[in-house]
Amino acid sequence: MVSAVLTVLSTALTASSAVAAVPTPTPAQALPAAYDAVPRYNEQRSCDPAAKPGVEAYARMVLTTYRQGHSGGIVRGCGLGSTSEHKEGRAFDWMVSVNVPAEKAAGDALTTWLTGRDSHGVVGGNARRLGVMYVIWNRRIWSTYRIGDGWRAYSGASAHTDHVHTSFTWDGAMKRTSWWDGTATVNDDSGPCRVYSGQPAPVYTGVRHTSACASTLPAAPAAKYAIVWPGQSGSAVKVAQQKLGVTADGVFGSVTRSHLFTWQRGRKVPVTGVLDKPTWARMLAAAPTPTPTATPTPTPTPTPTPTPTPTPTPTPTPTPTPTAPLQALAGDWDGDGRSDAGWYASGKVTVRVGTRTVRFTLGRSGDVAVVGDWNGDGKDTLGVVRAGHWYLCERLDGASCGRTGFVYGAATDRPVVGRWPGAKRDSVGVVRSTTWYLRMSASGGSAQARVRWGRPADVPLTGDWDGDGFDTPALRRGATWYFSNNLTGVASASAVYGRSSDLAAPGDWDGDGRDSLAVARPERTFFARSALTSGPATLSLVFGR
Repeated sequence: MVSAVLTVLSTALTASSAVAAVPTPTPAQALPAAYDAVPRYNEQRSCDPAAKPGVEAYARMVLTTYRQGHSGGIVRGCGLGSTSEHKEGRAFDWMVSVNVPAEKAAGDALTTWLTGRDSHGVVGGNARRLGVMYVIWNRRIWSTYRIGDGWRAYSGASAHTDHVHTSFTWDGAMKRTSWWDGTATVNDDSGPCRVYSGQPAPVYTGVRHTSACASTLPAAPAAKYAIVWPGQSGSAVKVAQQKLGVTADGVFGSVTRSHLFTWQRGRKVPVTGVLDKPTWARMLAAAPTPTPTATPTPTPTPTPTPTPTPTPTPTPTPTPTPTAPLQALAGDWDGDGRSDAGWYASGKVTVRVGTRTVRFTLGRSGDVAVVGDWNGDGKDTLGVVRAGHWYLCERLDGASCGRTGFVYGAATDRPVVGRWPGAKRDSVGVVRSTTWYLRMSASGGSAQARVRWGRPADVPLTGDWDGDGFDTPALRRGATWYFSNNLTGVASASAVYGRSSDLAAPGDWDGDGRDSLAVARPERTFFARSALTSGPATLSLVFGR
């Protein structure tokens, strides 16, 4: 009998410990007695797809607390779908599935912690302190502006059974709530308000606007063209580009938007960063802006000094793979601390080393080129990956590559290279769907670090984004770049740069010890920007193949 009682007690204690072990987030500051103001519903009204600091901090908190799922991103292009706080960087998607028990338990735990009673018995207290506006999970929605209604049925386009969606107030998005700074808000920031009916609001400037936005607005001026969002293209964009004095390529990219912001500020129309009706009306009524004379881009004129054609590296006969597309390369080939340009296609390499152009044969059609400093001498060299087989070169040629190589990853994995945090030199990795499998050396073996981040169609990139000497992941989704300064799978910054059709070529192009944005176009031009922000190129280079 005593044994049975002890068994029951032991079981109860074990169950109690399991319940107690459910993690909960920890506030960044001591919490005040007062709670943050109950907000209004302030839907997305502007086009400002840059991740806001409070949302980034929340994403890191969720991923590190619950240790399940991965980030589905914070921002979304303004021309995609309907109203969404993602388009203002005010929403986070945590990718957990109701069909995976551990992930469903984590999703349930977070949403219960946010919307249920906090440690003081206040319903939705944690959501209010974080500046959460609403949460959607598993076919239901809960809102701080309708706390009394509790969880309600949700019937939107997505059932949200594969992710928890959290949208934030402007104070929550800007990290201005009691959870983060210890001071409760006493009123609600409405964010930017529309000036004209049916048109986007100006971009957020950081100045709090505590009055509700007007419900009745004047009609927008008549205009010849419809609204065109950043990232879209067409003949109307060419018209605007001609007025703005930028290259009329018909693509509404970051350079065009940067010039548009300046133009809108100078013409006293709503500074939306969008080709909206007020902008079109003013732009087409105004005298054409003279097109400035383009600053000539110095074209390298080196005397080609091709290296002797090496003997092809004998390798095991692989399973046939599809022909690899053209690759743009960026590497510090001569150890001067700056990245330089290169191209790889169908086994042919062309790289720029100082003032020289070096060409050689490496691998075969269908191989994927990789760049890294494999031996730690401060100079980047190349390698190729063929269906999971890696062949790395000791020198900048095609003859010094490993004859046997090593195997890491599957045939369909996408290779990545970097000096990951904790690694002594450049090491290898692969991306499979949304999971990064990283080694701490340039060799085969088991993964020593794993990161879940992004979507299967994202382009995986790597670089030393903060100058700490270590490389970390990045993603490119269309023309939007997402950067992480660690291996948690949370974006530290994002930017819109280039065209979605451009080839990514990030590197340390200015020699400041940090990698940054760069794209290449098949017509032989590289465009680099020295900061991880949206804007025009700060360096361009014409280099042939």
